[in-house]
Parts: sequence; structure tokens; C-alpha cells
Amino acid sequence: MNKQLIDARGKRTQTDVAIAIGISVKHLSKLERNQRNPSLKTAWKLANFYGKSMEELFSDILEEVEDDEL
Repeated sequence: MNKQLIDARGKRTQTDVAIAIGISVKHLSKLERNQRNPSLKTAWKLANFYGKSMEELFSDILEEVEDDEL
């Protein structure tokens, strides 16, 4: 689970968020369950919508990238 992403959504429904940023509910659900990684564009849209940084929402992905670069 991507706790940061779920916490950022708060009381909004997945449907409301998905419509607002232009993705499917299924895609948002998979992002929240860490079954998919977002594109840079989707990560930016989510961060912008929630008023958070991409690093705050997707720190686990960034850690994976940094580990792979070592």
C-alpha cells in the first residue's frame, strides 16, 4: 500500500480524484496498492492536485531508483 498516496486523498473518493486528474479509477487504485508505478505526468498531476511533492507521495519509488543506480 502507498500510505502517503492514500492519506493525501483523505475523504475524497477515488472516483473524484481520478476524474479530476484524468485517469481511470482502476489505475488510481493500482497506484494506491503499489501494483503500478505512475508515469512522470501522472505523478506530477497527483502531487499538484494534493498539494504535495512527488517525493512525498512516491518516496518508495525514488528509493528503488536510487538503489538501482548504486
